Amino acid sequence: VRTQAIKFLESLVLVQTYPEADSTRRDGEFNLDQVPITLKVARPRKLEEEARMVLDKLIDFQGSIHISSVNLITCMSSLTIISRARPQFMGKVIQALEILHGK
Repeated sequence: VRTQAIKFLESLVLVQTYPEADSTRRDGEFNLDQVPITLKVARPRKLEEEARMVLDKLIDFQGSIHISSVNLITCMSSLTIISRARPQFMGKVIQALEILHGK
């Protein structure tokens, strides 16, 4: 269940953030560019803020001492996919992987 939750959080971060010009994109990918600014139900700024908090939770989970090896590999994979698709998070992800290497 945790493995599927990690993959869900990965998708949430990708959907609720803006892609950059040099981002890798998949065909038919939905992201925050398709959400109108005037939409009352979901404010893009709040969605992006939530995505940043979720990314921080993923990074914290990766550094947890109670994480299983399968979930660690899944989490590292998800963080790598996020950093390739959203280069603005590359620094955070590299730093998290370096901290993990130091343990």
